[in-house]
Amino acid sequence: EPHHLDTPPAEIDLTAYALKLYPANFGAQCAVRLAIELGAGLTPDRIARAAVSVKSSSAASLSTRALPTHVAARFSLPYAVASALLRGRSVLQDYSDAAIRDPAVLALMDKVEIAGDDALEARHHASGVFPARLALHLTDGTVRQGALDSPQEGLAPADLNAAFAAKIRALAGEAAEAPLAALAS
Repeated sequence: EPHHLDTPPAEIDLTAYALKLYPANFGAQCAVRLAIELGAGLTPDRIARAAVSVKSSSAASLSTRALPTHVAARFSLPYAVASALLRGRSVLQDYSDAAIRDPAVLALMDKVEIAGDDALEARHHASGVFPARLALHLTDGTVRQGALDSPQEGLAPADLNAAFAAKIRALAGEAAEAPLAALAS
């Protein structure tokens, strides 16, 4: 939006921006967090299928299963969810050339189903969120499921501040962490 470009950087309200918690595309953030949380304690052999619902346009644009580069993996919802389920995390090293060729992740990708949901698309257009739902269908017949409108939903302020500090540290180094965090608060 043009008014953001005209605002001096020191006057920008940083609370208007969402913190991207994971290295994947923003449309995958909620699905990745759900995969980490719902997949805790599971091994891939216990997962029969992982049904992910996101806004319709994200389902179309993030559905790739071909991963020629780490950038393609960041725009692959099947990869992002499978990697998070298998590794219990989503960090930059999970998108390295070696990580995106991990046979265990590629096998788990085959169990990830992506569906577009027009109601989630409408919610995005109304409020700007990137909602997701995830249902993990386990081999014992049980289902673990959850839904999020925002990757920060339900996180305590201390957890968000820690995530922000970790991002600064990873991108700019320890010396820049405190001054940049102070600037944002």
